[in-house]
Amino acid sequence: MELYFEQPSLVRLFYYPESRDFLILHTHDLELDVERSHVIYLYRNPVDTIFSQLHYHDETLNDRNRVAYWLDLYGRHLDKWLHRERFTSRKTILTYEGMKEDLAAEFSKITKHFDRAFDTNRFEQIARRVSKETVKQKTRHDKKVVQLDNSYEVQREDFRKFQGSFVWKTLISDRPYLVNYFADIPPDENGF
Repeated sequence: MELYFEQPSLVRLFYYPESRDFLILHTHDLELDVERSHVIYLYRNPVDTIFSQLHYHDETLNDRNRVAYWLDLYGRHLDKWLHRERFTSRKTILTYEGMKEDLAAEFSKITKHFDRAFDTNRFEQIARRVSKETVKQKTRHDKKVVQLDNSYEVQREDFRKFQGSFVWKTLISDRPYLVNYFADIPPDENGF
């Protein structure tokens, strides 16, 4: 976003540190107390999200209590921003999976959010400049944000295999309407 709009985001500035003309305030809304009239909300599937939280906080991946703890927080977050929120006048919803599937289409939602035309050529030039490696270089303030080690992928795959069903069942049992916001909930051996 910073490169495309040539404006930095608060609270971390990556490409335009000298600018004071900020595009957005980037927050994870951990306390669930953010209320803004214009919001771009990015979310991802809960299994990968919970794995990421556990890994980031150096927690045991097979501790069901900690999985449930992070899942409750994320479930409340999804509930707020996807289902209950009524204070925004403009909200654009993006998914991590949508970005992986078709980054240009998902990013064009952002340009629409700001009432700007989507320039495919500009976007493609910028997208070629941004990779996990370049983002890792820009996030020197926290080495745990971007993981490049292959063992991370192996651990995530194991987590999906051994905790995935528990995560989905728990999330949907507490908030069954959230199933509508996920296109690829995998069935398990019980038909879930």
